[in-house]
Amino acid sequence: MDLTKEAGKAGAPRKYSVENVVAILPTTGLRSKDWLERAMRDLGCSDTAFYQKKKEAMEKGFVKPDGDPAKQNTPFLPTEDGKNAVQLSDFRSKVAESSMRQNGNGKRFAKR
Repeated sequence: MDLTKEAGKAGAPRKYSVENVVAILPTTGLRSKDWLERAMRDLGCSDTAFYQKKKEAMEKGFVKPDGDPAKQNTPFLPTEDGKNAVQLSDFRSKVAESSMRQNGNGKRFAKR
């Protein structure tokens, strides 16, 4: 079976989520340009990917502009929903990490 012809999304797997982009936004907020620079530096994401995640964060109510979003100097702030989504994402990551450390008998592998 040729898996390259199967239906699905093309391209590499996603390296970061909307929660990752929200997580790097301080509670005091950042202008879009400054937030983009931080995302590129901390996450290694492209400007296109950043703007897609920013749009998704706004649609989900994870961030909100503190003023007119069309103006360049308007800071974006994380909302309570955004902060909760980041915490839930962190929790899920820790649970997944913990599950990977267990073998089939429920015994934990030794931490290195």
